[in-house]
Amino acid sequence: MNDSWQYLSIVKSNPNKIYLNDKFIAENLIRNINLSNIEIGDMTQAYIDEIKVYDFALPESQILKEYQYGIQGKINNILTSDVFSANDELICSVTPADPYSAGITKNSTKIKININSPPRVSNINIIPLEPNTTSTLSCYATVIDDLNLTLNIEYFWYNGSNLFSFRKYIC
Repeated sequence: MNDSWQYLSIVKSNPNKIYLNDKFIAENLIRNINLSNIEIGDMTQAYIDEIKVYDFALPESQILKEYQYGIQGKINNILTSDVFSANDELICSVTPADPYSAGITKNSTKIKININSPPRVSNINIIPLEPNTTSTLSCYATVIDDLNLTLNIEYFWYNGSNLFSFRKYIC
């Protein structure tokens, strides 16, 4: 390690995993994690300024967010979506503290994680509105996805009940 700020994350899982900054570096190197007696190599020239303990294994995406915020000197107040599940009820507690004492903790209102709704079409139009036999037709649709994911949009053209054209787009 060098003289700059480093982010070390140890995930107690099966297998145990170690991350340094934003990179996975090893697994199964730690046999026992005991918080009453922490030894991490030669610490004579290093300082630990923060320890966080969770009662679940953080996913890699959350470890990356913790590192990204830490390197900027910011507090990570973001949870990645793989930390919670549908129907979980979450609150956020905030406790202000200075070097001498902690202030009063305040809690947010409780939120319930909903099951994600499927993408939907909110508007669909064929242009021109009054076509003739020489018209080139275009179909435009407004598609909404609550997760802001890349969507596949399928356009099917029918003449009566007969399918005669199909297009698939990614947007």
